[in-house]
Amino acid sequence: MQSQSNSHLESKKWLLSFILTIIVFLQYARPFTDGLHATIPSMQYVLYLTFFGSAILFGFQKTEVSIKPYWYSLFIVAMPLFNLLLVFLLPEGHHENKLKISFETLQFFLITLIIVVTLSRATLIAILKRFTFIVFMVSLGFQVATSTHFLARNELLNSNTIGYMLAPYLIFLFMSRSTWIYRIPVFIVGACLIYLTGATTTLVGFLGLPIFMYVFNIFKHPRFIFSTLLLFGFVVIVIPVIYPSPVFESLFTHRDILWSVYYHHTLESSQAFLLGTGEWKVETIGVDILEGLKAHNTYLSLFHLNGLFVLILYLLFIIMGVRKKYSPFNSVDALLFLSLTFQIAESNTPIFSFVYSSFIFTFSSLLNREN
Repeated sequence: MQSQSNSHLESKKWLLSFILTIIVFLQYARPFTDGLHATIPSMQYVLYLTFFGSAILFGFQKTEVSIKPYWYSLFIVAMPLFNLLLVFLLPEGHHENKLKISFETLQFFLITLIIVVTLSRATLIAILKRFTFIVFMVSLGFQVATSTHFLARNELLNSNTIGYMLAPYLIFLFMSRSTWIYRIPVFIVGACLIYLTGATTTLVGFLGLPIFMYVFNIFKHPRFIFSTLLLFGFVVIVIPVIYPSPVFESLFTHRDILWSVYYHHTLESSQAFLLGTGEWKVETIGVDILEGLKAHNTYLSLFHLNGLFVLILYLLFIIMGVRKKYSPFNSVDALLFLSLTFQIAESNTPIFSFVYSSFIFTFSSLLNREN
């Protein structure tokens, strides 16, 4: 009877994991589903609510529900409220686009917050493990199809996307090993798989994980360590912007040019610096191969869109979401590290959405406080 009960429990977790997988891949299917393109966002929200409702029916909720530990979520709620205020105070500033974007991303964030507040942390992590495993297997299939030339590179999924989709489950696998004798083979195989996709940013994040893990457990100040990581991210941007060099162009594969253009575009006026330009992308980069690309840095993208005030709110959400008291480095810490390093050299836009990288970031940020 006990084994039958456990089997039913596992089946329910796998079912919920498949729902999350469908939600995420609908996001990447949008360019290829002309007839359904307009309805896909609605389908995703319906499925997300179905995920939540099913988890409640399965009895996966916490025994005690409290919103208090997640008070730092107010920094995210404040972002659209700030933009709403701008629409009324500065009607000539064309802030409607920022308001629209921030309210759209707030919907996803609030549903995720309700899910994290309501459902058991252990259950959520178990579902995330299964979810990341399914995504890992699908992305591995895409990589094999690309490597064997069955599909052209970037034909259905961008190679950077495939690389990132491999990483979260590899991290769960790496962290689940109890000793380095078992972790090292996982780390080597994982690094090779990500390397083959050409996803440089994800590879750097994955390779840096053991170093960050070591520093984290030595200093034993989680919030300080993650704050230092964010500071490092800003240093990475500033140095090549202030001191442009062919070396940086090669090292960052032209990202430094994008950073410089977006940074200086935001500095064109005090209003753009404080309140943003209202756009994710600049109209003209000035380099053919970079035209139409986003900033390839989430923090800079948000700064360009919404200015310094909203960027500060976003950073406060991240920093205050990390626990103050030390406990050993775990899978949620590792996923948050991956998310933040990914955002240093990729544009996670919109920040909160059904894009896989945004999905992992939102859950790891909200779950970190419960470590």
